[in-house]
Parts: sequence; structure tokens; C-alpha cells
Amino acid sequence: SSVAGSLPQFSIPNVPVSLETLLVIAPYAISVAAVGLIETLLTQQLVDDIVEERTATHTECIAQGLGNIANGFFSGMGGCAMIGQSLLNVNSGGRTRVSGIVCASAIFSYVLFGASFIQKIPLAALAGTMLCLVLDIFDFTSFKRIARIPKTDATVLIGVTLVTVLTNLAVAVFAGVILSALGFAWKSSQRIDAVRVLGTAKDGSEEA
Repeated sequence: SSVAGSLPQFSIPNVPVSLETLLVIAPYAISVAAVGLIETLLTQQLVDDIVEERTATHTECIAQGLGNIANGFFSGMGGCAMIGQSLLNVNSGGRTRVSGIVCASAIFSYVLFGASFIQKIPLAALAGTMLCLVLDIFDFTSFKRIARIPKTDATVLIGVTLVTVLTNLAVAVFAGVILSALGFAWKSSQRIDAVRVLGTAKDGSEEA
């Protein structure tokens, strides 16, 4: 299929404004927004750990929400931070907002002016590029640490990896959040101790 494109046109979505429409859209909108936010925050935390800096998570969430709202008026799809592209950017030396602007400008140029050249690239070459990218960003040393980390963390690691391979990253994000929450609840329950305190009543007898 062609990757050529043109500048988007501003348009207001032609949907009836009613409670029925909201009830149809809301479940999908909430699910997509939750996956996007979770993946963005995970990517942000990972990049912060690599570059040893701390960025404002609330600023990222607000900017992503405003960008996706504006994007809807130009017939675009919602977006969020991507782990693969972000790690590739960081490993290539990107440390500031300029790297993101350059990346977006490059994609913009490819779609508008370089589509005819991109379509000539064999799919086998693109598949090989993606495979090299996956091998580069995957942390194989994490499997060596399975024996040294808590069993709950090891279960989350293995479970999320399997879900990612069998389904897709969006489902894996949800699965990871659920497994992590269950693991946290299990750890917390093991640290709860019930202590019975005995006191003395006015008549001299003991009472709980």
C-alpha cells in the first residue's frame, strides 16, 4: 500500500452529539487513553533511568492529551510515546526536545516528499531492520536476574514477555499492570500482622 500523503485538512467530526453516542465511544476512548498513558509513563520512566534525569510526568500527560484532541480535528489517529523509537533515539545520542522535533520532521518529509523512494525499499530489508532494532533494545540480561529477584517480579516479567509475543504491546501493558497490582497486593498481605491488645477493665477483669 502507498505511504504517500498530503497535508491534513481541518474538519469537525460529523457525529451526533448525544448521550447514546457518548456511551458508544466512551469505553473505547477510555481504554485507548489508559493504554496510551500507561505506555507513555513507562517509556518516560525508562528513558529517565537511562539518561539519569527526571522529567515532569504531569506535563507529558497534559501535552499528550491536548495533542490528541487537536489531532482528532485533522482526521488523525491518537498517539503516545513508543518504547522502541524512544530507546533508538536515546541510544543514538538524543537527549533534548530537538531530537523529537528532528524525528517528527523527518517522518513528515518522508510522507510528503519521499514516499516514492520508501516504496522501493524491499519488505525483507524493513523486516531485517525491525529485527535488529528489537534485538538492540531487548534487555536479555533480565532473564539472568530471574533467579535473584522476587518470584512475583519474575512472574510479571515472564508473563508480560509472553503476552507481548502472542498478542501485542497494548495488551501486554494492561497485563503487566494487572499482574503488578496483584503481586503488590500479595506482598502487602504477607506483611499484615494482627495483634490482640488486652486491657484491664474497671472491675479488674481483662478485656480485648
